[in-house]
Amino acid sequence: MSIRRRLLLVLVLSGAVVTGAVYAVFRLWASSDAARIEEAETALRDVAEAVAADVAARGDEEPRRALERSVAAALAGARRGMAGLCDGSGTAMARRPRGRQDLARPVQLPPEHAAAVDAACASERSKTVPRVGRMRGETLVIAVATSGGTRAWAAMPVQTREGIPMPWKVGGAALALATIALVAIAIDAMMALRRGAEDLDRSLEALGGDLGAKVEIPRAEELAGIAEGLRRMAQRLSEANARERDLSQSLAHEQRLAALGRVAAGVAHEVRNPLAGMKLRLDLMKRTAGLPTEVGEDVDACLGEIARLDRLVRTILGAARREPQIRSEVALGALIDGRAYGDRVVREGDATVATDPDLLAQIVDNLVRNALEASAGEVRIEIAERATGGGRAAVEVAVVDDGPGVPPERAAELFEPFFTTRSEGTGLGLFISRSLARALGGTLDYHRDGDRTRFSLILPR
Repeated sequence: MSIRRRLLLVLVLSGAVVTGAVYAVFRLWASSDAARIEEAETALRDVAEAVAADVAARGDEEPRRALERSVAAALAGARRGMAGLCDGSGTAMARRPRGRQDLARPVQLPPEHAAAVDAACASERSKTVPRVGRMRGETLVIAVATSGGTRAWAAMPVQTREGIPMPWKVGGAALALATIALVAIAIDAMMALRRGAEDLDRSLEALGGDLGAKVEIPRAEELAGIAEGLRRMAQRLSEANARERDLSQSLAHEQRLAALGRVAAGVAHEVRNPLAGMKLRLDLMKRTAGLPTEVGEDVDACLGEIARLDRLVRTILGAARREPQIRSEVALGALIDGRAYGDRVVREGDATVATDPDLLAQIVDNLVRNALEASAGEVRIEIAERATGGGRAAVEVAVVDDGPGVPPERAAELFEPFFTTRSEGTGLGLFISRSLARALGGTLDYHRDGDRTRFSLILPR
């Protein structure tokens, strides 16, 4: 059974219980009326018998005087009773206030009450008649008795249902207000649960398409706790998905690197054999007697290029195998000025860093070549000292150009293997450059500052 149906059942049962309680209270009050009237009739019959017997016993005493004394004696324990003789005179006596207990005082009965007394005396049966005026809510009970040939009557007002006592009225009003409050609270709880369930349903539907969607917090405290738990769960799932994507990308990247490393190692191995053969033949040629000077210079140039290619092959193998490099103090300004970049390349700043000069030259060559191809204007190489995390000293070599850069949606692929925006490119230059930078203990990053492209190589000092 749903919570709303349970609340509705509680509301119905509570209403039934309250209704039954109110009905029982008024039934009890109504039944107590009859009991009070019956009790009053019994007591008044005793009073009437006492008055009749006492008046008959006084004999020759003046009738009015005898009636006063008899009524005073008979009503000694009654606060609001009155009595008289059924002689048709209509004389009624009531007990005097305290201080004059031995006599009664005459009272004037309203016409309807006098008529009720006469009817009771004529029928010798008890009568009840409602009180009027300020006494509304009371019933006048009349009893008749005969003793020694004298017939007397006695009467007393009794409070009945028409005159509910004030505590009963206050209790009934409080019960009614409590019932109204119970109904209002139950209805409000049902509405809050309904709205909260609708909010949770919308939130679940939104989270089905986007774990970052906003979770609405219901007003009901219990549902608010569920919604908060749902929000935290969605947040953890979103973070787990993000970590999974990062891990998947990292794993794919590592797999590509491993494949490329194997390819690079195979290619480098195959290239070294021809290079060794060419170097051997050129060395033999250089030792030939009578070799013209011009040919000797060409042979030396070829041997230099072969040596450079051999270092490059060893570098690729070292990067693929992640072998440590041999470092030496390198003056960055002199290294860059010694490269044949042309008039469009301008250097700013200078610094010295302990690194592998061949690897560093290869990184800078790749970056400058890309900048020259992407830009028609000036290319600046900025060298500056800076501090990295932990306060360690570092040197930044930045290559800046005014080319269009990489489309923002593809910037994340920039350092991936085989990524290129040129039809004639291989897509390995930046990938190898970053790998070499990491082999040197540094980093290589790409930034787009306004309309300028900036590749930043940071090396430990």
